Amino acid sequence: MSERVEYLRMKAAEAVSYICAERGRIVTESYRATEGEVPVIRRAIALRDILENMSIVIDEYELLVGNHATRENAAPLFPEFGIDFLIKELDEFEKRPYDRFYVTDETKALIREIAPYWKGRTHEDRVVKTTERIFSQQLLTAWDPSAFRLNDVLYDGVRKSAGDGHIIPDYFKMMSGGIPGVLQEAEKAREALDLCGDRDAFEKKLFLDAVTISYTAVAKWFVRVAEGAEKLAATARESNRPTLLRAAKACRNLAVAAPQNFFEALQLTYFLHLLIHIESNGHSVSLGRIDQYLWPFYQRDIDSGALTREEALELIDCFYIKVSRFNKVRPWPETRLKSGAPMFMTITLGGMDRTGRECSNALTELFLDALADTRLPQPTPILRVNADTPRELIVRAVNVLLRHGGGLPAFFSDTAIIEALHKTGIPLEDAREYGIGGCSEAVVPGKSFSFTGGDCYFNFLKILEIMLHEGVNPRTGVRLFETKTLEEYTSMEDLLEEFHHQLSLYMRYIVELTAITSSTDADLNPTPFTSGLLDYRVEMGQDMSRGGGPSARYSHTILQGHGTGDTCNALYALQKLVFDQHRLTLREFVRILDQDWSGEEGETLHTMVRRLPKYGNDVDEVDCYAARLADMFADEAQQYTPWRGGVFGTSLQGLTANVPEGETVGATPDGRRAGEALSDNISPHAGTDVHGPTATLKSVSKVDHTRFIDGNILNLRFHPSALTDAYGAFDTNKGGRFADMIKSYLVDLKGNQVQFNILSAAHMRAAQEHPEEYRDLVVKVAGYSAYFNSLDKGLQDQIIERTEHSL
Repeated sequence: MSERVEYLRMKAAEAVSYICAERGRIVTESYRATEGEVPVIRRAIALRDILENMSIVIDEYELLVGNHATRENAAPLFPEFGIDFLIKELDEFEKRPYDRFYVTDETKALIREIAPYWKGRTHEDRVVKTTERIFSQQLLTAWDPSAFRLNDVLYDGVRKSAGDGHIIPDYFKMMSGGIPGVLQEAEKAREALDLCGDRDAFEKKLFLDAVTISYTAVAKWFVRVAEGAEKLAATARESNRPTLLRAAKACRNLAVAAPQNFFEALQLTYFLHLLIHIESNGHSVSLGRIDQYLWPFYQRDIDSGALTREEALELIDCFYIKVSRFNKVRPWPETRLKSGAPMFMTITLGGMDRTGRECSNALTELFLDALADTRLPQPTPILRVNADTPRELIVRAVNVLLRHGGGLPAFFSDTAIIEALHKTGIPLEDAREYGIGGCSEAVVPGKSFSFTGGDCYFNFLKILEIMLHEGVNPRTGVRLFETKTLEEYTSMEDLLEEFHHQLSLYMRYIVELTAITSSTDADLNPTPFTSGLLDYRVEMGQDMSRGGGPSARYSHTILQGHGTGDTCNALYALQKLVFDQHRLTLREFVRILDQDWSGEEGETLHTMVRRLPKYGNDVDEVDCYAARLADMFADEAQQYTPWRGGVFGTSLQGLTANVPEGETVGATPDGRRAGEALSDNISPHAGTDVHGPTATLKSVSKVDHTRFIDGNILNLRFHPSALTDAYGAFDTNKGGRFADMIKSYLVDLKGNQVQFNILSAAHMRAAQEHPEEYRDLVVKVAGYSAYFNSLDKGLQDQIIERTEHSL
């Protein structure tokens, strides 16, 4: 690693988070000046005003340029999406136990100044009011408007005050045409309009005009950035002047042409990613198959001698550091579900090409090596694995995993994911081109909208708890839906059928809840710049927020199922102790749960439950419940169509929701005590997978992962000695066995995904005791990584409690 990279890396790692008021001020002034304009034009003018007036901030040591906010690690304001939470939490951001933000007095004054303008005008205002109008009085009795949660089972707050996301632009298109290419595409589509014969032609023209306004502004902003780099070069250290002037030249070139070399291609990639995050405040905007669309530039520059491998590595190091600084301020209830300040920006490496040929290359290796250099929590590189993936490449990735420590890269299965996409009707050639968006969503770059306007989380264990209380939520006393009485369950099949029925009752509301956020986007917050990066939209003359058209074939709205492992264990405990062994009745079991396992009777039963086999140990009669739950979830999702078209894509990922969701659930038959965290993602409950990693992988593989296009995340933790020799160096033999284990799971067993923390419990406990000595310690959380010290103590403990495996 160069001195430049080390300086920039540590600067990034040590930066504290601020809220940056600049974008909020500019967008408010712009909206005040454009009252009466149609939304898509208004949004384009707002982007233009931001790019014309935002500060240009460059560190003279940077190789790539462009800033998200006015200072390192600051989060820009997006008042058009939500203002109430900013006012409510304004004096609390610095007091948060984690994911805290510092807010200057000047920023506080600005937020209070602009708040009256936005009151009643925001995305959040529309979503909240529409939901209250659409929901029946019965539903509203079980609706928590602050948390945006129905009866503690169904959560829909992800998009309440946030923009669209979960896309991968068509970077191949942008590498060949650049900004001028989109402008030409818009002009061609405008010339083809039939304003007399097409009733929608005037709306198409407005959209195309918005694209032109946006991309013209972007080209001018590239020149502004170039001027900033040139101005800094005049006063910079002599050693930094050539790199600043190179960046300035690239920016000027990119304003008028497609990229001509590797440096320009990488700079354009960063610019496009940055601009999506300036236009809107969605997350999970991912970078796609970067080793494929940058490969022609790299190969040409290497062959001509214009670039060396070492120079390319330093550029990629700097690229990772730049992307790592993106930040976003979320309402506190939403923050608790995804702590660690993640932006879910995934980079996809390796895998098949359209013809089914393995296409990893030298650039794949460079992006892996840069990950080991920088050791940052984001972006999130992943490696696609198939039967033809070279063993030495997986071993290399395992070595990087050890050096990084915090769960990167993760590993994804071409075998399962391509089949899953193909099952939804996506052509096989396109399915092979998938990239991972966000945590684990399979996205066809330029074509898929995997967020599609909404996202719902389901707490499986809460459904079971409500069933065991005959329809009453014991936390609130609310009865939303009728259930059977406990005495009506005469077999496990009765219980499972009722669980499926209850799940189906909640699933009925996914269409209207996600439609509310989707339609609000289309009405208030179209994204003409982002739409220009995608296929079909310019040709159609329609913003991506409207959905439909050829895009619908590729799109999926994500639904997450949480607490799979615990629910599986709970069902098995009920089977064995109530229906098979008749140790006690369901009512007696529930009485003990309501006492949180207290007293002699409770402790005896608790010991009995804890001794039962658990999910994650390759025990078929336990694992079958995970497969059954998964099928129920997928079956229900298939019955509905999202507002923007496509399908509802299911996922058994859980982010960090397992901790706060566990607080809403009392003691459960799996042995949990009231308020304890749920099992994370599709993983076993922490510490219960005691028969080794192979048994865990076999358990998880019993779920049909080809039904889950939005992914199932599996966390495993290994002691570093699993990959090192007696001297602490990487052991290639151990690395080879580890690589074989990964490939066997992803190819032979058709698992979906697997990720690892290569950290000892002792190391993480030391970080809890002396956080100042472990500022840059990174851990894998869910589909993302985070600095360990940025996490909630409960989540830290849950990660430590994960079984520490060895090979």
